[in-house]
Amino acid sequence: EMKNGNDYEIVNKLYRQIFNLLLEQEVQADSDLERTIEREVAAALESVFPRIGIKAFMQLSAEEKKKQLRELSNIVKGIRLFNRE
Repeated sequence: EMKNGNDYEIVNKLYRQIFNLLLEQEVQADSDLERTIEREVAAALESVFPRIGIKAFMQLSAEEKKKQLRELSNIVKGIRLFNRE
């Protein structure tokens, strides 16, 4: 549960940074395709890592965060590939 508006802002900022990290791995030159990729990444990310999970993520060590981000990236890519078929 959020204690104040600042907690909410921190969670949203970190979630957006994770989203941007995942999106950068999928960058395309075509802006129409890029918008589609943004929607796919956002949907996949929300399905496997809802914003409520940010608080637990923030408590992890730096090494564990890196590990979780690599795993999250692979899961998001897998979801996108699965949904294309």
